[in-house]
Amino acid sequence: MSRQDLKLIRSKVLLFSFLAFLATSQVFAKVPKTLSAKEVADEAWADLQSAAWDTEYRSWSKNNPTAACTQFHGGDTTWSGTELLTWAYRCQRETATQHTQWSFYIFSVDQPLTCRLEHIHTTIANLDITLLREVYTNLLSRLQVRYGSGESPTGRIQEWGSGAWRESHRWQTKGIQIYLFFFSDSQPAPPSVGLFARHRHLLEAAAEEKQSHAPRDAWQLPSGETLDQKLVEELKTTFPNLPALLKKGSVSPRKPSKDEEELRTAILRMSPYVSAVPDNLRPVVLLAMDRLADRIYVAEPPIGGSGELRVPLRDFKLNYTYSELGALWVYGHDLLWQVWRDYESTNWGEIAFLILLRRGFDTSDRCAEGREMFRKVIDRGKEFLRKHANSPCRPEVVFHLARAYETWWSISQAGPQDDYVEAAKYKDGSERAREKAIEYYSAVLQATPDSLEAAYARRSLPALMLRLDPNRRAFYCIYD
Repeated sequence: MSRQDLKLIRSKVLLFSFLAFLATSQVFAKVPKTLSAKEVADEAWADLQSAAWDTEYRSWSKNNPTAACTQFHGGDTTWSGTELLTWAYRCQRETATQHTQWSFYIFSVDQPLTCRLEHIHTTIANLDITLLREVYTNLLSRLQVRYGSGESPTGRIQEWGSGAWRESHRWQTKGIQIYLFFFSDSQPAPPSVGLFARHRHLLEAAAEEKQSHAPRDAWQLPSGETLDQKLVEELKTTFPNLPALLKKGSVSPRKPSKDEEELRTAILRMSPYVSAVPDNLRPVVLLAMDRLADRIYVAEPPIGGSGELRVPLRDFKLNYTYSELGALWVYGHDLLWQVWRDYESTNWGEIAFLILLRRGFDTSDRCAEGREMFRKVIDRGKEFLRKHANSPCRPEVVFHLARAYETWWSISQAGPQDDYVEAAKYKDGSERAREKAIEYYSAVLQATPDSLEAAYARRSLPALMLRLDPNRRAFYCIYD
């Protein structure tokens, strides 16, 4: 190779190196300067400190046009305390390192009805782990200066996703609750820092919701006592061992018990009394037998895949259906149904009706009657009100009618992301359902303003009145 060729090659190498340098320089020029931990923390801190709590949604969204806002349409909720509360509107903003959500709720029926800012949640990610930890430390220092040392919750934190939280801190002031945590075990998601705050109205609503979420136990009577207590009171002379029997076995969770044979024997011995006792005690004996049958753990596997099992009982048969989801046999409450059918006009028949109503008239635990339980609740609930003008069960029947109509309205508002509901199927009649839900919930508030049912109604009414989805589907069955 000649010296001239070497010079030519050397020139080309220098030229390509220079071009490469220029190209690299241009690339680097397009990459923004790496943010410091302080700069990243500044952004999250500014959002927290500028939170205009109680600001009405429409005003807030107008003043923050860059935030993307959506109305709630089923399927997504905010975990608050130990209960689920549904936001009405949510706005979001995303930058290179931060995702922030502002959630707006409606908790009052006072006019004018308004959705207000109650929750801010910021997630900081897309950073090197070392820098991310510096951001966490920076925010922790600011929070401690501003709100005091706070506390490091020990034990199980009642928050969604908190199982992966690390180094969590909590501050509770008169107006807000704040959490800061390091989210490091979220694979395949990258590590992140979480910071969120809740306004006092959301905390107060969560506390009330916790009390009102399930107003009555399925086996509780309108008087407040349980069905088992009432059965013992009525049958203590005829069946003195009933109190002990009602404590045996296992209802939830179901598991094998050494009491199985004793329970079966007790039911067999009680069955002849159905025809022997006075008429007023027959439904009582049947309900007592039903309660004992529900405590029996049936261990036999499904035969031939039928999933049905009948236990002979002299003049009765107890039907059990195999639940694949729970891998166990579920008693169908045949005797409870019999009390409702045969003794409808008695107090015990009304009690049996109320228990079945609470369960949406499906005792299979596997949606054997279909998903649309709300239709039967509406039809049979309205019929009950026509026939039983003086029943002590009436107030609660009205309450469950409200929940059934609310279910109809809620599923008609489901969004396309909902895995269980096709909203279009329920649009017809949904507006009328919303109006009826408002009517019945309002009746509950007027008749029993201090009851658990009234507390539940107060959570539902504002969303219904604003034509929002309350996300309460008490009588829509899901089994998967």
